[in-house]
Amino acid sequence: IPQRISLFDESMWKQVENAIEKGNAGETEIYGAAWQLIFDSWLYIFGYYKESEGSIFSHLADLTREMDAPPLRIAHCIRDLAYGDESRIDDLVSMVHSEDPQYREIFETCLWRSTSKEEIKTREKK
Repeated sequence: IPQRISLFDESMWKQVENAIEKGNAGETEIYGAAWQLIFDSWLYIFGYYKESEGSIFSHLADLTREMDAPPLRIAHCIRDLAYGDESRIDDLVSMVHSEDPQYREIFETCLWRSTSKEEIKTREKK
Protein backbone atom coordinates (compact mmCIF):
# COMPACT_ATOMS: atom_id res chain seq x y z
CA ILE A 1 0.00 0.00 0.00
CA PRO A 2 1.48 3.37 -0.93
CA GLN A 3 2.55 5.44 2.06
CA ARG A 4 0.20 8.27 1.10
CA ILE A 5 -2.75 6.03 1.89
CA SER A 6 -3.09 6.29 5.66
CA LEU A 7 -6.41 4.47 5.96
CA PHE A 8 -4.68 1.20 6.82
CA ASP A 9 -1.84 2.73 8.85
CA GLU A 10 -2.11 1.62 12.48
CA SER A 11 -0.02 4.57 13.68
CA MET A 12 -2.59 6.88 12.09
CA TRP A 13 -5.35 4.96 13.86
CA LYS A 14 -3.63 5.64 17.18
CA GLN A 15 -3.18 9.33 16.35
CA VAL A 16 -6.89 9.64 15.67
CA GLU A 17 -7.79 7.81 18.87
CA ASN A 18 -5.37 9.96 20.92
CA ALA A 19 -6.76 13.20 19.49
CA ILE A 20 -10.29 12.12 20.39
CA GLU A 21 -9.23 11.04 23.89
CA LYS A 22 -7.56 14.42 24.47
CA GLY A 23 -10.55 16.32 23.12
CA ASN A 24 -8.66 18.05 20.32
CA ALA A 25 -10.00 16.16 17.32
CA GLY A 26 -10.59 18.23 14.21
CA GLU A 27 -12.42 17.39 11.02
CA THR A 28 -9.58 15.15 9.81
CA GLU A 29 -9.68 13.06 12.98
CA ILE A 30 -13.49 12.90 12.96
CA TYR A 31 -13.52 11.57 9.40
CA GLY A 32 -10.60 9.26 10.25
CA ALA A 33 -12.52 7.81 13.18
CA ALA A 34 -15.62 7.39 11.01
CA TRP A 35 -13.55 5.54 8.41
CA GLN A 36 -12.14 3.24 11.11
CA LEU A 37 -15.63 2.41 12.36
CA ILE A 38 -16.79 1.57 8.83
CA PHE A 39 -13.64 -0.50 8.29
CA ASP A 40 -14.48 -2.30 11.54
CA SER A 41 -17.89 -3.10 10.04
CA TRP A 42 -16.23 -4.66 7.01
CA LEU A 43 -13.91 -6.71 9.19
CA TYR A 44 -16.86 -8.07 11.14
CA ILE A 45 -18.99 -8.74 8.05
CA PHE A 46 -16.16 -10.63 6.37
CA GLY A 47 -15.44 -12.74 9.47
CA TYR A 48 -12.18 -11.21 10.68
CA TYR A 49 -13.72 -11.63 14.12
CA LYS A 50 -16.97 -13.20 15.23
CA GLU A 51 -18.03 -11.00 18.14
CA SER A 52 -17.94 -7.26 18.75
CA GLU A 53 -15.66 -7.83 21.74
CA GLY A 54 -12.97 -8.94 19.28
CA SER A 55 -13.01 -5.61 17.47
CA ILE A 56 -9.71 -3.80 17.19
CA PHE A 57 -11.72 -0.56 17.17
CA SER A 58 -13.92 -1.17 20.24
CA HIS A 59 -12.16 1.52 22.30
CA LEU A 60 -12.59 4.04 19.48
CA ALA A 61 -16.25 3.06 19.21
CA ASP A 62 -16.70 3.67 22.93
CA LEU A 63 -14.92 7.04 22.73
CA THR A 64 -17.00 8.30 19.82
CA ARG A 65 -20.41 6.73 20.49
CA GLU A 66 -21.92 9.90 22.00
CA MET A 67 -20.21 12.43 19.72
CA ASP A 68 -22.67 14.39 17.61
CA ALA A 69 -20.58 14.78 14.45
CA PRO A 70 -22.53 13.56 11.38
CA PRO A 71 -19.66 11.41 10.01
CA LEU A 72 -19.48 9.57 13.34
CA ARG A 73 -23.26 9.24 13.69
CA ILE A 74 -23.42 7.71 10.21
CA ALA A 75 -20.45 5.41 10.87
CA HIS A 76 -21.86 4.21 14.19
CA CYS A 77 -25.20 3.52 12.55
CA ILE A 78 -23.55 1.48 9.78
CA ARG A 79 -21.41 -0.35 12.34
CA ASP A 80 -24.44 -1.14 14.51
CA LEU A 81 -26.29 -2.49 11.48
CA ALA A 82 -23.27 -4.60 10.50
CA TYR A 83 -23.24 -6.09 13.99
CA GLY A 84 -26.90 -7.01 13.61
CA ASP A 85 -28.76 -4.15 15.30
CA GLU A 86 -31.70 -3.86 12.89
CA SER A 87 -33.29 -1.18 15.06
CA ARG A 88 -30.88 1.28 13.42
CA ILE A 89 -32.36 0.90 9.90
CA ASP A 90 -34.78 3.80 10.36
CA ASP A 91 -31.96 5.94 11.77
CA LEU A 92 -29.85 5.38 8.66
CA VAL A 93 -32.77 6.06 6.34
CA SER A 94 -33.50 9.30 8.22
CA MET A 95 -29.88 10.39 7.91
CA VAL A 96 -29.81 9.65 4.18
CA HIS A 97 -32.98 11.72 3.66
CA SER A 98 -32.00 14.50 6.06
CA GLU A 99 -32.00 18.06 4.77
CA ASP A 100 -29.16 18.94 7.16
CA PRO A 101 -26.37 20.21 4.88
CA GLN A 102 -23.70 18.12 6.62
CA TYR A 103 -25.59 14.88 6.08
CA ARG A 104 -26.60 15.84 2.52
CA GLU A 105 -23.00 16.56 1.56
CA ILE A 106 -21.77 13.22 2.88
CA PHE A 107 -24.47 11.16 1.18
CA GLU A 108 -24.29 13.12 -2.07
CA THR A 109 -20.50 12.71 -2.16
CA CYS A 110 -20.89 8.96 -1.55
CA LEU A 111 -23.61 8.82 -4.25
CA TRP A 112 -26.14 7.50 -1.75
CA ARG A 113 -28.37 10.48 -2.50
CA SER A 114 -29.04 12.70 -5.49
CA THR A 115 -27.98 16.33 -5.33
CA SER A 116 -30.67 19.00 -4.98
CA LYS A 117 -30.38 19.79 -8.70
CA GLU A 118 -30.72 16.11 -9.62
CA GLU A 119 -33.78 15.76 -7.38
CA ILE A 120 -35.42 18.76 -9.08
CA LYS A 121 -34.71 17.32 -12.53
CA THR A 122 -36.21 13.99 -11.47
CA ARG A 123 -39.38 15.70 -10.18
CA GLU A 124 -39.68 17.75 -13.38
CA LYS A 125 -39.54 14.60 -15.53
CA LYS A 126 -42.57 13.11 -13.74
